[in-house]
Amino acid sequence: MFHRTFDPPRTAGVCDHDGGELYQRADDREDRITQRLDQLAKEVAPVTDYYRRAGLLRRVEGTGSRDEVLRRITAGLPA
Repeated sequence: MFHRTFDPPRTAGVCDHDGGELYQRADDREDRITQRLDQLAKEVAPVTDYYRRAGLLRRVEGTGSRDEVLRRITAGLPA
């Protein structure tokens, strides 16, 4: 997987791993993603509320590199 801003391929449109063509799926466009995120928020809200009330919910800032985010997640886990 690549990201246009945070993790682009070395050559635009070409997979670094196998040299294949990179393309964006029709269901992976901004308007469709927004719809999916809205639906997910509705479905996840009851679960999130449960864990928040139980004192088990941890929030992690998800911006930055994968390694940075992983360090934040790992730091938030119990020993």
